[in-house]
Amino acid sequence: MKWLVVIVVFNISFCVLGQKIRKLSKLSTEINESSGLAFYYDTLLITHNDSGDKPLLYFFTLRGKLVHTLFIENALNEDWEDITNDNQGNIYIGDIGNNNNKRKDLKIYKISGVGLLQKQSVKAEIITYSYDNQLSFPPAQSEQNFDAEGLAYYNDSLWIFTKCRTIPFEGN
Repeated sequence: MKWLVVIVVFNISFCVLGQKIRKLSKLSTEINESSGLAFYYDTLLITHNDSGDKPLLYFFTLRGKLVHTLFIENALNEDWEDITNDNQGNIYIGDIGNNNNKRKDLKIYKISGVGLLQKQSVKAEIITYSYDNQLSFPPAQSEQNFDAEGLAYYNDSLWIFTKCRTIPFEGN
């Protein structure tokens, strides 16, 4: 199975490297560490900055022009890593980063995507979660699998993608 992954990654890299990359524009300086990206009704993109920024969403055109900024009133950006949306227009922001594997306050912010361009701020529904098998904060280095970088919506579920920080590396 590991070989299959390597071959797929190699093939994708080969295809991408063979393409010409065309720069369309620069993003606004307010977006200094984009850490997630989602479509907003097929005409705009939404992003946010990674950890430590204000709880803001940035809406911009496919050409990179910032058109709106939205404040999430009841949120903190401790370590926002990704953003996704569902079939009903809801937007999910993953405050799921856990670099040192010691966070006990992991959460996903859910907001309705309806009419966001006409609003300056919104309140989010807060979905909290934890890892059933994380018993120590932080766990031993051989058990550090509790840092997430990716969030996706698929088949009526939110999927959280973690990365392995174990020493020695075990690949889980």
